[in-house]
Amino acid sequence: MSSYGRIQQIIGNAIESRRAAKKGGACSPEQEDLLGMLLRLQEEDSLAFPLTSEIIGTVMFVSIIYLFSNLRYYWLLSFRKLLIYKRAAIAQLEQK
Repeated sequence: MSSYGRIQQIIGNAIESRRAAKKGGACSPEQEDLLGMLLRLQEEDSLAFPLTSEIIGTVMFVSIIYLFSNLRYYWLLSFRKLLIYKRAAIAQLEQK
């Protein structure tokens, strides 16, 4: 199975798990996240287009990619700052 197929399987399992939890009353509207909101909109059927499970999966996939892209960006910024501090510390030691 490809990486994309595995990710789609994980997202599909998360969607089905959330649906089951929602039916069982385990999810409260006050704690609604992106997936909860999408499932609620799908259930309400109030959009101008049908919100299918494939669309929900795609939105979740793009959200995950976006999250990891931002995390990588912030990690790189932090790493750059660490290198700057390291260079400054080495420069101070060399001056002594």
